[in-house]
Amino acid sequence: MKEERSISVGSPITTVCLHPSTPSLVLVAATQTPLSIYDISSDSTSPALSLEVEEPKGLWTAGWSNDATRVAAVGRSGKGYFFDPRQSTKPSITKVLPLQPLKPVRLVWVDDKVFLTGWDRSRNRLYTLLNPSDLSIVFTQNLDTNLSPLLPIVDEERKIVYLAGRGDMKLRQVELGGVTGFQETVHPIPYALASTSLAAVHPTSLIVMQAEIGRVLVPVVDKDGDAILPLSIKVPRRQLIDYHEDLYPDIIGSSKSLPHLRSQRS
Repeated sequence: MKEERSISVGSPITTVCLHPSTPSLVLVAATQTPLSIYDISSDSTSPALSLEVEEPKGLWTAGWSNDATRVAAVGRSGKGYFFDPRQSTKPSITKVLPLQPLKPVRLVWVDDKVFLTGWDRSRNRLYTLLNPSDLSIVFTQNLDTNLSPLLPIVDEERKIVYLAGRGDMKLRQVELGGVTGFQETVHPIPYALASTSLAAVHPTSLIVMQAEIGRVLVPVVDKDGDAILPLSIKVPRRQLIDYHEDLYPDIIGSSKSLPHLRSQRS
């Protein structure tokens, strides 16, 4: 068995993101170092590739696209970056976004678009969807003045993003699509979130005969102390006798259909 090793980045890390199809490749964003891609299967402690960003105070967030060909990132200046690492280490697009500088930003890819949470320049929390071809805004929704970042988790098959932050007593369900670009549903939480942390159960654990399309695990403090609250997301149906196939799209399987391909360093 290969001995585990550490990688010295040199400044506080803000994001670690695994490559969607090659587990040994890791995207690392930090406060003072470049946006770097490490190959942890290699004996080298240096980045396999460093992407160029002009951010003296570093990056808030970064992430791979679902097809693993592109990288999006947002810096502490409020500037957005878009890369195709296979073509160049320089960003193909750089754009100042309508975000409050120096306020935390979270980023996830949904299908072929980039979903961000942060604050606007009036210091209101917001979420927004960007078109990565030019970082133009598809839609923006302003929310409240809560000081806790909104953490997004994605139901990729249904194009739904669930959002909540520390101290919130509601889970926001943002379904992408439609005339306005999105539809928001709010699910009450009986206790305030104890931390900015959420997780979704695997689709195979859902109770399909109750039209449950999601279950989000929420950290709270109840009358008995620290607890994990499972919040069930269900779609109203007139009757729950039959299986509603329209609610359950195909999901990615857990078994490999192709042999593992390890990236080769030139």
